[in-house]
Amino acid sequence: MKKILLVIILLNVVFAYDISGLYDMSFGGNDNYVEVFKKNNKYYAVAFTNKEEIQKGENNKQNVEASKYSVFVWNLLETTKGKYENGKILDMLHKHIYYASAKYDGGKFLEVRVSEDKKGILGMTLKWRKLDSKEIESLKSRRVDINKLALPK
Repeated sequence: MKKILLVIILLNVVFAYDISGLYDMSFGGNDNYVEVFKKNNKYYAVAFTNKEEIQKGENNKQNVEASKYSVFVWNLLETTKGKYENGKILDMLHKHIYYASAKYDGGKFLEVRVSEDKKGILGMTLKWRKLDSKEIESLKSRRVDINKLALPK
C-alpha cells in the first residue's frame, strides 16, 4: 500500500503543471508583459515591459531600478495539480497587498485570483495569456535577470 501511494505521489510531481514563462497581462487598458518564475518551490512574477514602451522604442534596460522591475506576485505554492495558493500580489499603483491564488490547466491562460480575503471570495480574476515562442523571441532583449531580483518574504 505504501509503495502504491509513493508511486501516485511521484506521478503527480512528474506530471505537475509548471506555470513558469512569459505572459501578456492586459488590464485597465495596459498591456504588460510578465515573467512568472519558480524559486525555492514557490512561484513569483515580475512585470518587465509593456506594449507602449515597445511601440515607442524605449529601452527599459536603462531603468533597471524602476519599481516596475519589482516582484509583484510572490509565494504562490502549488497545492494540487494546476492550483496555486497562499500567494500575495502587490497593486503597485495603490501600494496595497492582496491575497493571490492561481489556476492553470496547461493551456494558454493562467487565471490569477486577486482578493481582499484569504479564501478568495472578495476579489477579481485576471486572465494572463501565455506567450508563444515567436512572441517570446521578440521580447528576449527586454527581459530582466530574475536571479538579480530581490524576493519579498
